[in-house]
Amino acid sequence: MAVELQLFKLTLLFLILVKAASLQAASFFSDHPSESAYEERLTSEQKRVWNRLLHMRGGHSQIDETKFFISDEGISSPAQELEAFIKEVKLNQRKWGRFKLPIACAYPARIKFLLDAKLIKKAPEDGDCLPWKKWQEEISPEALSIIFSTAYPNNPGSMFGHTFLRFHKKAQVNDLLDYGANFSALVDPTDWGPVYALKGMFGGYPGFFDLSPYYIKVNEYNHNENRDLIEYELNLSEDEVSFILAHLWELYNGTYFDYYFTWENCSYHLAELISVVKEMEAPHRWYYLPADLIWAITKKTGFVRRVVQRKSLKKKTLERINQLDEDSFKEVEKVKEGAHLSSLGASVKKWDALIEWLNFEKYEYKGNVSTEQKDLLYLSLKKRATLKKKSEPLSKPELLNRPELGHKASRLGLGVGKNNDKEFIRVEYRSGFHDLLANDLGFDPYSEFQFLKGSLLYMIDDKKLKAEDFTLVSITSLDPWTKISKSLSWKVGAKIETMNERRNCFLCHRVRTYGKLGLSAGSRNYILALFGGGALDYSNHFSKDKLEAYGNIEAFAGYSFSMAKLIFGFDHYFNLERSDKDIYNEIFGNLNIFIGQDQELRLKNSHFLYGKSFKEENHKFSLEWGYYF
Repeated sequence: MAVELQLFKLTLLFLILVKAASLQAASFFSDHPSESAYEERLTSEQKRVWNRLLHMRGGHSQIDETKFFISDEGISSPAQELEAFIKEVKLNQRKWGRFKLPIACAYPARIKFLLDAKLIKKAPEDGDCLPWKKWQEEISPEALSIIFSTAYPNNPGSMFGHTFLRFHKKAQVNDLLDYGANFSALVDPTDWGPVYALKGMFGGYPGFFDLSPYYIKVNEYNHNENRDLIEYELNLSEDEVSFILAHLWELYNGTYFDYYFTWENCSYHLAELISVVKEMEAPHRWYYLPADLIWAITKKTGFVRRVVQRKSLKKKTLERINQLDEDSFKEVEKVKEGAHLSSLGASVKKWDALIEWLNFEKYEYKGNVSTEQKDLLYLSLKKRATLKKKSEPLSKPELLNRPELGHKASRLGLGVGKNNDKEFIRVEYRSGFHDLLANDLGFDPYSEFQFLKGSLLYMIDDKKLKAEDFTLVSITSLDPWTKISKSLSWKVGAKIETMNERRNCFLCHRVRTYGKLGLSAGSRNYILALFGGGALDYSNHFSKDKLEAYGNIEAFAGYSFSMAKLIFGFDHYFNLERSDKDIYNEIFGNLNIFIGQDQELRLKNSHFLYGKSFKEENHKFSLEWGYYF
């Protein structure tokens, strides 16, 4: 009996210990992890968030570093990754990421997700978590903004603009001490142009997130490249901002993405980052623009809390200069060129204009200015401090180049026209993005970046459908000549076009590549431009050689009204081998009437003249309705 009683006590003690162990485990894990943790216990919204934490799109993660995943199948199976992650949290033995951290420190957003989904009841011990804690403490965000940097006119790759994030630090006195987050490609500096372009198009560079103080971003874009910065502060709670930051740390610490210029670029991955708290809509086409991210956040009702613009240093400098009358400007210019400082007297306007101008040139030339100019800036700042008078305020930014105000990127055109006595119906499709005749609201004025544009003609009399033109790319950068900046403007392009100057060969085609360099002057409302350059043409219709070179002179003017834009000009081509005979010209006048944000009505009229006598060979007129989408 005593032996049986002893066995009963031992059995009871064993059962108590087993129960205690199970209760202790239950205090950490709510249930045994299994496939059902994903399929049965997560809501549809929780599944969406988990998929976004893994950057799942189309059944496969866009993350290209397999070590980011706990499961060997995690790159394509969110359910197996969740099961493996929960098991790894229980073991808590391995180190993760570039800083070799415990799992709670390497994946803070995932841990918070498990806690909120009640898949675990408390976080595991974090151990040595100094890098994450210092990072989190230094950034310490309470709000988040998306920053749109407007186009950089001297760089074709930056003419679409750029986006990055700004984390607003708690109780920050100076917003320039906030932190900016950027996604960019790690390029090989030894790659030459074509290699760089090919790698960028086909994911040949790794893309990483990085952080830096916001003032560095302001200097880079606002000052060095003279781009406006438009800040969209998002209507997110502090917890949501912290969750985004935690996931950003996971990406920063543990992985990379293959970078594609057309899709998986800076703006696309910022949208994916924000999608862990708010799903971001992506366009249904083959490329993703910085403007697409801005359209996505502004389309959500109430998602943008406020919009703030920082004028470029160039705009601020020009405004300071324009506050002066002509005599005062000449005095400032003379001091800048070496005249004595005393000639400016006590005029705050003159001193402010001089200092702004010297600052502009310091950034324009990347600090490579003369010792005399550095000394002049120092002495000017010293003198300005003694005046103890407020500067005249600058005007408030107009915010006319905010992307959400502009038309969409793709365009469809339907029109009718007449080429001499032949009537036609015309259909045009352009993949992107903006042209000189389009409404400039939402864009930098009088810019052009067209790509993959094609048109078809249906000849009414002949009852035939024929190809008209195809543009591979057409870029125009008009950087107006000003008092402080002697900038050059340029045009480049490649296309297949109708040889409109030939009256009896309306649909004869040539392949043309061209480049032009020139000067422009103007403002947001008007532009005057003069170009000189050349073209290399290929065609079976040439009388002598299939490949011919042409010189070119082009002049045009444009004026924007509130609801329309007018552009007219003259385009002169001459064969470099037969410049006395092979000459043709186009005189054109085009009017665009804006019908809302994404519709327009274009009237185009061109006269094509041949030879020194300017005899008219061809006249073309069309009326076209355009729709952007």
